[in-house]
Amino acid sequence: VGLPNVGKSSLFNQLVGRDAAIVAPIEGTTRDVIEAPVILGGYRVVLADMAGLRNTSDPVEEEGVRRAKAWAAGADLRLWLRDLTRPDVSDPTVEVCRPGDWIIGTKADLAQGTLARMGDLDGGWQTRLNVNCPDDVEMLSARITAHLATVLGGRSFPATTRSRHRLALAAGIEALTRAIDVGRRSPELFGEDLRLAARALERV
Repeated sequence: VGLPNVGKSSLFNQLVGRDAAIVAPIEGTTRDVIEAPVILGGYRVVLADMAGLRNTSDPVEEEGVRRAKAWAAGADLRLWLRDLTRPDVSDPTVEVCRPGDWIIGTKADLAQGTLARMGDLDGGWQTRLNVNCPDDVEMLSARITAHLATVLGGRSFPATTRSRHRLALAAGIEALTRAIDVGRRSPELFGEDLRLAARALERV
């Protein structure tokens, strides 16, 4: 989250490992929320890139800003990006920051300034990075993974170490086995078993 052209799309692409969002020097390139599921430390999470937050007279960009604010409002972890090469630029996003949000100073390779706190962010983690530096991106990814392990219940791999996960996986395998067995004979039962398998896997 942040102003236009602070490096949101570039960082998003680095974290998801592909060119999921268009990157361009033109402000307002990203208009809609772009979601990408990724696996971090065994946890499936959804990362999102979104429009830069600013006042605009463009109705399409304005809708993009509205959607960005709505998505960010429901996010479990929000990364607020600030361009370290423009420390004097007024940032209206300060008003919607909340305690615990992370502040990421971008373009650290081009700037020497310090990263000032943004709003009342008690407990919010801060860092500075170059989104094109693999080591910096890996550091951020590791930090997010550690945060997930803490918030979601421990530092161990979550997929199969808990009894409820093993039971859900077993139920999913059983449903898939039935689906394979009845697939040709009964399309209705095939579809029902696939639905049950999907529901079981959602519980993992």
